[in-house]
Amino acid sequence: YVNVDTTTQNGIKHAKELHLASSGLADVAMTSYLYDAATLFTNNDNTVHGKCFTLLRHPIKRAVSLFYYLKVSTWEMDYNSIFKDMSLEEYARSKWCEENWM
Repeated sequence: YVNVDTTTQNGIKHAKELHLASSGLADVAMTSYLYDAATLFTNNDNTVHGKCFTLLRHPIKRAVSLFYYLKVSTWEMDYNSIFKDMSLEEYARSKWCEENWM
């Protein structure tokens, strides 16, 4: 069992402190921070070599899925009830619709 969050830069730093790559406890680490995650494999004593692969999802399908998730995700700390009655078109035209940060 591994309790690290490699989806954040702080989580990657924590994983490096725990020597996640060389521990053999994880086969896969998911992250959007490729360069930060590469530091998991740069220890002098590390004999583990990471392999990178990419899973892509169509950006429109991802945005639509996020919209429907935001409408019902009342358990999330940053839940905003504004999405509850919003239409998909309103969401697409709003400031909350995601942009390609890459």
